[in-house]
Amino acid sequence: MKQNGMLIGLSFLLGTIGFFVRDLFLSFSMTYILGEKISFEKSWELPNQTFPCLLFIISFGIIPFLYLLVKKICGLSTTYRKSSSIILIVASGLIVLVGIIMYLKFKASQINDMLQRAEFADGAEIPRIRFEEVNLEIFLIMGLGIGTMLTILMFKKGKNINTT
Repeated sequence: MKQNGMLIGLSFLLGTIGFFVRDLFLSFSMTYILGEKISFEKSWELPNQTFPCLLFIISFGIIPFLYLLVKKICGLSTTYRKSSSIILIVASGLIVLVGIIMYLKFKASQINDMLQRAEFADGAEIPRIRFEEVNLEIFLIMGLGIGTMLTILMFKKGKNINTT
């Protein structure tokens, strides 16, 4: 019972950190993607940003529960397995996130190259990447889920080998 309370408290703490870090995360990511200095303040107050903000908070707060899921399924007993499972879950989330940011930076550079070469007629729409359409929160949660599945596959297989 005490462990569950600590898990919920840690999840709440990580969610709170996620709430306060979101503006910095958006500023850093969009500045890197677009190559222009962009600053966000109170991004949760922007139109249609309540759900993405909640997803970002949940993506931080769900990490302890993903670890608990891996621990229950795989029966992690050693400190090495416990710590490596946490590292694998978080690292895979970050790898997917960095991968999508690099992809978006590539797409933004393609758009900039196209704009430099193009001659626009009257009323032509200029392509661009908008932060509302990037959905980095979804990719972070997907990366955490992928890391959880990889950890389960890795340690479940290792558990079966050790018992036979």
